[in-house]
Amino acid sequence: MSRFAKRRKIGYTLLSDPKSEIIRAFGVLNEEHAPGGFGYGIAHPTIVVLDATGIVRGVYAEAHYTQRPDPEAVIKELAKLGGGKP
Repeated sequence: MSRFAKRRKIGYTLLSDPKSEIIRAFGVLNEEHAPGGFGYGIAHPTIVVLDATGIVRGVYAEAHYTQRPDPEAVIKELAKLGGGKP
């Protein structure tokens, strides 16, 4: 477990994407930041919902880093996939 995860007591696997390859693949790269700048290569706040077979069933992204996807919308999507009641 990484030091970051240990400090924050995160018990699930975190993804490291230092070259922003996955961020680009999902189309959520924040292009407001110029190459070489502090924020270059970061993603827009995003939640990706996958079904049990790994198929993307929902992508919830926001344009600004201070905003986050609506948790209720994600919960409703999970319920449709059999993830429980909203």
